[in-house]
Amino acid sequence: MRMNPAPDRMMTEFLYFQMRTPALRKEIMGRAQGANPTMKKISNGAVKTLPITVPPITTQQAIVETMNELTEETQRLAQLYERKLAALDALRGRCYIRPSLENFRNPT
Repeated sequence: MRMNPAPDRMMTEFLYFQMRTPALRKEIMGRAQGANPTMKKISNGAVKTLPITVPPITTQQAIVETMNELTEETQRLAQLYERKLAALDALRGRCYIRPSLENFRNPT
């Protein structure tokens, strides 16, 4: 389903972030219908009555800017985490602990 908000009332990016909130996703899932649990659908009428907040455009712009910055930072941190995990795996591969022969007794 394609949603095209009125540009003078709502930014598409703001609607995108709002649609991803847990509260709205729960609302959408509650309104979705269909026999197949993996292919449920929501009607246009149900979408039009979703409880979507519409703050002033300037507020939406500030929220979108903040969300974009947080998304970029999250991606940067995820990449850093992956690099650190790879470095740790490489370090583990180089660190082989040789068993000490002092712990073994001669059976004679």
